[in-house]
Amino acid sequence: MRRLQLILCTALFLFAGIAQAHPWHTSFAEMDWNEAGDTLEIALRVLPEDLETALTWRSGEPVVLVDTPQVRTLALAYLADHFVVYSESGQSFRPAEILGMELAYDASWLFFTVPANASLRLSLHNSVLMDVGSNQTNRVQRLWTPADETLLFTTARPELPFWQGR
Repeated sequence: MRRLQLILCTALFLFAGIAQAHPWHTSFAEMDWNEAGDTLEIALRVLPEDLETALTWRSGEPVVLVDTPQVRTLALAYLADHFVVYSESGQSFRPAEILGMELAYDASWLFFTVPANASLRLSLHNSVLMDVGSNQTNRVQRLWTPADETLLFTTARPELPFWQGR
């Protein structure tokens, strides 16, 4: 009996650190041009508790991540600061509309558009949730490229070129 108690105590001690907080902070986005070629369509997967934290800090009031007009407005304003497309000349293209949200406990998806000029060479500044966790990484899959060419954004490299223009 004593040995069983020792094993259980050891297991609890070893797993206690794991249960306290998730050690990774990663978002994933898929991006493609609409049929007209004048708007980027983005599906962004985030950890809901991290997005709630970012929106709470931004608004100064507690935010519960539910699909309401108020939360969509906060999320769009947040994305306009943290998911921005730039041309070589410095012209910025920001998210214009949240088309939808799929919210779940383990992952939430935001679907939004960014009007952009496809004739220009473009870079993406993706610092989504880097204000919440310094170890945040953001991956973006451009659906017009092979799957192994995913872009990786970090606090050291929050901006990367992604489109060479038409």
